[in-house]
Amino acid sequence: AYPEPFFTRMALTAIDSALAEGDGETAAQWMDRLVRKGAHEGPLAAHVQYRRGRVQDVQGDTDRAEKTFAELTVSRDRLHRTLATRDLIELRLRTGKITPQEAAEEFEKLRFAWRGDALELAIQRRLGELHAEAKNYAQAFDTMRRTISLFPGDPQAREIADRMTEIFTTLFVTDGAAHLSPLEALSLYEQYRELTPPGEAGDLIIRRLAERLVEIDLLDRAAELLDQQVQFRLTGEEK
Repeated sequence: AYPEPFFTRMALTAIDSALAEGDGETAAQWMDRLVRKGAHEGPLAAHVQYRRGRVQDVQGDTDRAEKTFAELTVSRDRLHRTLATRDLIELRLRTGKITPQEAAEEFEKLRFAWRGDALELAIQRRLGELHAEAKNYAQAFDTMRRTISLFPGDPQAREIADRMTEIFTTLFVTDGAAHLSPLEALSLYEQYRELTPPGEAGDLIIRRLAERLVEIDLLDRAAELLDQQVQFRLTGEEK
């Protein structure tokens, strides 16, 4: 019974709350009420249309959600155009229509679409993850480092820094970065050596990288790595 614009604004908040709880049915009921009142054609049409796409996606109607988001990517509403573009990329990635590499390329364009708040932080953070999924490790670390510099006081900055170390450690400890050539692995290590964790995991990274250099007879470079390990990381019997 609330007059406009209050009904539409409250209904949009109700939809957001229901979606946050994973309650697609309640969100859909509110969406039906908005449509019956014609809110999808009113001054908040982009707000309503974006939520409609999210509701369709949550309910598993990915084809309709994709169409809804795609229509919004040319909207004059910059916020919802950005949100819809982001969600469209994620939907297409999730449904196998694009690869992580293609998603990362699309997110690279998207990172210029919005500046200065939590949305930019979310886009930048996700871009770093997509580069890691696409095995673009240098781009992933550069993006994450840039995100930290843009939002140094945000609690997520520490999380992103920890994630960088986790990706770096997993990359080198699991298989010694086997999908990279020994020279590529060495270059990546030297460029981001500050991500080497302390303790046994860090020591293992250096040993495995040295072993890969020995395989291609880069004995001097391998010896340098091991010498640094002996001088600065090890003690006692290990040293």
